[in-house]
Amino acid sequence: MKNILSLLLAVLFLSLVACSNDDDGAVMDMEEEVNTLQLPSNITVTNSDIQLVVGLEVRYDTENRPVSIDVSTETGVLQSTISINYNQDTGLISTISLNEIDPSPFSTTFNFSYEESVLTTIQSQVDDSSFFNILPVEFDAATNTYTISDGGSQVYQFDDENNLVSYTASDLSVWDIVHGATNPGLFKGVDNQVALGIILPLLNFNVSVGLYLLSTKQINAFSFGSSGMDEVNTLVDEDGLITGIEVSAFGSVFLRTEITYQTIEL
Repeated sequence: MKNILSLLLAVLFLSLVACSNDDDGAVMDMEEEVNTLQLPSNITVTNSDIQLVVGLEVRYDTENRPVSIDVSTETGVLQSTISINYNQDTGLISTISLNEIDPSPFSTTFNFSYEESVLTTIQSQVDDSSFFNILPVEFDAATNTYTISDGGSQVYQFDDENNLVSYTASDLSVWDIVHGATNPGLFKGVDNQVALGIILPLLNFNVSVGLYLLSTKQINAFSFGSSGMDEVNTLVDEDGLITGIEVSAFGSVFLRTEITYQTIEL
């Protein structure tokens, strides 16, 4: 009888140990399944001679929104910083400041006003002057187009994720961007806003080449002015992350973009 009781106790003990190990394994599996988000932190654009065209360092807030971008020149010198602030209640961009550092320091601040989440007015101020330039904005919901009048017309068209599709100034085409409809872009995890797209053309061409990558959809081609449509080849790793972008004209690559990421736990 004692032998049978001892055997039963042994079986019960082994069963409890096995269940405990299974529970530990389940906990380990849960710990391993941590959701993360990869956000681009450094974007480097080089030309066909592998010389730096522009370098961008992007920083984010705790809600994974871009709050500052450092722009470096061909020599690696910090040229300017872009600061982005958000309205605490609506989450919409309230101000964007362009702070030029090299060669001569000055700053321009843009204040954005909305009605029911639709951009209605942009107010700009240079340095700390008392002069404000107020730009009225007209919105066409049917085409998702914003028109700004300031001595001439500037027309910005966006897609359904607020990616800039085209920009026209005084009836002359400046930007045309062709997106991959289903392919995620470099900033697929970022809440894109029209204020960022409207600021892009105010920067010089080299900086804009880097900043157009803020798109949440992959870019297949784009044109700048009358230069014709340039093809974009996107390099993706085994995890689906965009690691490089090549811009070609007439079959020859003239710009290469390399990206490094920071990992954010959700």
